[in-house]
Amino acid sequence: MQELSELLGSQGLPAILKYSHALIALLDANGRILECNPACESLTKSDPSAETIQTLLVLESRSFFDRLAGLAIEKQAPAHGALTLLPNRGSGETEYDCTLIPTTDGRILFFAELVSLDPVLAERYQRVSRRAAQLKLDYEYSKQTLLQKQMEIDLVVTQAHEVANTDALTFLPNRRQILGELQRAVMASNRYHTPLSVSMLDVDHFKIINDTYGHAVGDLVLRQVASYLRDNVRNPDLVGRYGGEEFLVVLPQTSLESATEQAERLCKSLRETSIPNGDQGIHVTISVGVAQYQIEQEDWQRLLARADSALYDAKAAGRDRWAAA
Repeated sequence: MQELSELLGSQGLPAILKYSHALIALLDANGRILECNPACESLTKSDPSAETIQTLLVLESRSFFDRLAGLAIEKQAPAHGALTLLPNRGSGETEYDCTLIPTTDGRILFFAELVSLDPVLAERYQRVSRRAAQLKLDYEYSKQTLLQKQMEIDLVVTQAHEVANTDALTFLPNRRQILGELQRAVMASNRYHTPLSVSMLDVDHFKIINDTYGHAVGDLVLRQVASYLRDNVRNPDLVGRYGGEEFLVVLPQTSLESATEQAERLCKSLRETSIPNGDQGIHVTISVGVAQYQIEQEDWQRLLARADSALYDAKAAGRDRWAAA
């Protein structure tokens, strides 16, 4: 009766139960005896054909047992009732107080105590089972609570990361984030020997816009330019606010020729764009400095310095244009 002992032991009932006078058996759904304790085994040994609990019962008790077993399995809850053993099976007392407890795998634990004895065994098992079920519920609740808390923490961390790396005015990647992207692009270019270019953009005469219309309109212009850049650079190009009225575009796998074509297109499109401001529109232009990374011959700082120098050349040449380093 190893499986029966392990099943009872897992529920906190001591192995000494095998010495109990109570009848204890592990049954299948049809009442067939799979394992039993010595007290029950002593009854089945007297009749080798007694393979089921029903064969140990008087005729009236057999149908009642079938109803109890069906009820226990259907409700997944203990079922109780009085059953009578055949007269030649007991030692004078044939009336038993029985409890049928369903297991999770569709079988039944059968407990039977003489009515003259204190039927505490099944009750104890039920208490332990209820406690185990409650502990399982508590564990699942705690597990779900911890998962929910972890999701909330992950969300807060993600939001904090976004806030730390996003420019509050334009909602573009801020200087730290776009420079981090540039450094990663440089490492990829070195590793795979793929072209990489950058464009440094500056809004022309931005101080005049602030002085003429006020800083609120200046902020509006920066937001509109940022929105335009975000919508008009191709994937996987990255655009971020470098500082003030300057923006940086990182163009992975892009040659200088392709980068200057993009710069020409951005200059032309922004030149023709009117930024709404009340009843009148504001026209702005940009100057762009373009540089291609020299693989394994310079670092990202030198690349930026060359793009900034090209931007200065574009401004010196009259603005609203691009220049390449």
